[in-house]
Amino acid sequence: MAKKVIPFLTLTLVIGVIMFTDSNTVEANQSVEDIEKELDEVQEERESVSQEIESLKDELSELESQQEETEDELSRIDNEIEQAELEVRQKELDIEHTETEIRKLESEIQELENEINDLIEEIEALEEEIVETEERVEQREGVLKDRLRSLQRNGGSVKYMEVIMGASDFGDFISRSAAVNKVMDQDQNIIHQHFEDIQFLEESVSKVEESKDQVEENKQIVENNKGELEGKQQSLVTQKQELDSLIASLGERKDEQQVMLASLNEQQDDLEKYQVSLAEEQEILAAREQSLQNQKEAAETQPSATQSGGSGKFITPMQGYLTSPYKPSHRPNHNGIDMGGNGSPPIYAAATGEVYRVTSGCTVGNTGCGGGYGNVVYMTHYIDGVPYDTVYAHLSSVNVSVGDVVQQGQQIGNMGNTGHSYGPHLHFEIHRGGPWNDEKSNAVDPKQYISVPSR
Repeated sequence: MAKKVIPFLTLTLVIGVIMFTDSNTVEANQSVEDIEKELDEVQEERESVSQEIESLKDELSELESQQEETEDELSRIDNEIEQAELEVRQKELDIEHTETEIRKLESEIQELENEINDLIEEIEALEEEIVETEERVEQREGVLKDRLRSLQRNGGSVKYMEVIMGASDFGDFISRSAAVNKVMDQDQNIIHQHFEDIQFLEESVSKVEESKDQVEENKQIVENNKGELEGKQQSLVTQKQELDSLIASLGERKDEQQVMLASLNEQQDDLEKYQVSLAEEQEILAAREQSLQNQKEAAETQPSATQSGGSGKFITPMQGYLTSPYKPSHRPNHNGIDMGGNGSPPIYAAATGEVYRVTSGCTVGNTGCGGGYGNVVYMTHYIDGVPYDTVYAHLSSVNVSVGDVVQQGQQIGNMGNTGHSYGPHLHFEIHRGGPWNDEKSNAVDPKQYISVPSR
């Protein structure tokens, strides 16, 4: 876009600098035919500018459409990011909840493992008691079998009365009676303990088996819970990573869209500036067309009028001395001369002509004001049928306005130090055969036309 804008800005300046003259200052040698030819050229330029403006409107419309689409895309991405962030927060809450459940289950698992250890110790103790009880039962069964065999040998009964009555005296009787009672009690106790031990063995074995089954079941529950919780936690972590990746991707897309939007805004700014320059160009072309029309009428009614304003083509624009020549070796782009003087001397029009461009209001230090020229006056002249432009830059003040017809030697301002300037001076340019333009293609050395003393 910059390449496209610059030529038209140049064209604006080229068109704007074209000659304006008052009906009282029309050059005698400037024919009506020449003016009509220039009028035709101006009309062609205006048509070209109008076409360019229409094309520009289409480009601006397309840019605005692209901006709307980009802004819609940014809005959609913002919504996606917001939704993704909500999902991330929810997943984080889910993870916190799951971690709480994991801690709770880990506590339960620890309790189950402790219970398993207790059951294992209990099983070991029961198994030891079972072994001891089995030994007692086995020993007792031996005693009972001996008693049964003794009963069988004695006819199925024990002759307790014979034992008692066979006592030799009363003391012996007492002793024998006590022994018989003791034997009978022992037999009953042995049988009772024997059945109790057998019952204990059956219950203990059953309890051991149940405890073992419970241990295995608890172990399986613990393993299942650990696996399920670890899987769920890993799944949530994975989901969070995916969402984080999504947000990062959306952020990158948003950055890309922001870059695109900035580029579109920059293009729009360029086009709007271009549009402004074209509008200004149209105004300048219209003013030039009107001025040429005035010149035509003046030429037809006052063919003897002149614009020279004096015996010479140009006069020195101020009382002062030369401070920098035209295009010195160290400043090949210096397309004019610089003049200095004491204080802030007045600046005069070098020839009779019309003011077509003015920049004022610049202050010292604002180097970019007026395109670097600071406060500046542009004038156009017709002298001996040749168009000239003169430029008076870095002024401290301006006394004329666009459209003013100024006589040679009339004050147009005062010397100053505005714009891109490093001290009070007048920068003066003359452009022959064509208007001032950014390339300074028509610039000539002013000393070819005026005399400027050296310092």
